[in-house]
Amino acid sequence: MANKVRLVAATLPEDFHNIRHIPEDPLLMLLALPMHPPNFTPGEHLTQERLNVLSLNANGFLQLEEEKLLIYILKMNEMGLAWMEAEKGRFCDEYFSPIKIPVIEHTP
Repeated sequence: MANKVRLVAATLPEDFHNIRHIPEDPLLMLLALPMHPPNFTPGEHLTQERLNVLSLNANGFLQLEEEKLLIYILKMNEMGLAWMEAEKGRFCDEYFSPIKIPVIEHTP
């Protein structure tokens, strides 16, 4: 019984609100996509083995150039991919305030 969790209806205090800031337009930082993307070369996080695990075009829906473009985009953003728990990150404080979860103390 001591570990049972029940929701409590309450208003959220002001210091627990998540605030989103957009310091600059993220669309301005996008790179232009190539019309003919290059062939895949392994990167720091996106290796050939990890790419194979993704099996991006397993059902053959994408054409060859579309698949190469998808792989190119993944490679350009490979630092945003987490393959192990240690590589997992969080949102930048510049854009989002840290999430706080209020807890009401109780005596079982």
